[in-house]
Amino acid sequence: PEDWSFLIVIPASRSFDEIQELEVFEKLPTPHEKLVYEACYRILLGMAPAVVEKNIRAFGENLTKLQEVVGAMFSSAQEGVFQPHSAPLIEKLREMGAIGVGQSSWGPAVYALFDPEKRENIVKVLKEEILYGDSIKETGGTMYGVSEWGELYFTHADNKGAVIKAVK
Repeated sequence: PEDWSFLIVIPASRSFDEIQELEVFEKLPTPHEKLVYEACYRILLGMAPAVVEKNIRAFGENLTKLQEVVGAMFSSAQEGVFQPHSAPLIEKLREMGAIGVGQSSWGPAVYALFDPEKRENIVKVLKEEILYGDSIKETGGTMYGVSEWGELYFTHADNKGAVIKAVK
């Protein structure tokens, strides 16, 4: 739903490059079928229905659980459920009241889902406590800024997707 608020943080630190990632995938053990089942369950019977029902709490809970399950599949390669540089940031996002949290692939990006009713409060916290004041820009419902965490984008869901135009 378009009113759901997402905070995306892109830290300056990187995880694996493409070559390292291929090497890591080759060494990873086959995930236990229980983990694969749990991941499918969270997506098909948790997240998908929650979007249709516009149940942000159920979506966030299942998103976080999915991230923990997928993280367990890759924990031997990334030193835990989340990358070492992502884990403290994810914990801070939870402390800020995130309903759901996750890490993009191996990172470095992390993201959090926030209750739209608390959007004004989150914006206030970001502006007063986290973002460097001179870096803040707002446009089209998205706030961008820089902090010690890295680049931050606080935005909402986009139900339109990409727009492709013919170039003549």
